[in-house]
Amino acid sequence: MLACIALAAVSALAVASPASARLNPAGLLDCESGGNYHYTCHIEDFAPQTNEVWKYNGSHVPAFDGHSSVYGACAAGLRFSIGVTYRRANGTTITTGMTMNCLRDWQ
Repeated sequence: MLACIALAAVSALAVASPASARLNPAGLLDCESGGNYHYTCHIEDFAPQTNEVWKYNGSHVPAFDGHSSVYGACAAGLRFSIGVTYRRANGTTITTGMTMNCLRDWQ
């Protein structure tokens, strides 16, 4: 009985969570949009990172690789996803990302 209640609570949380929260474990990626349709993202991990590999809408962006923060232009009202895979100093590989809307004013 308790297992059923716990499962129901976890299911309710999963349904209530926004997609970006599920894709961005522990809030390790922070992104903002604004400045007349630009975006900026940076990794917010306490551990040093290496081997950063970035993707925009699922496509690899080689120019972003090796950077812990990125900046780019986007089109008004465009909904896009951005993500990064990197390695911590202890060898752990982290993959995180989020989906956001391109905005005129910073938010």
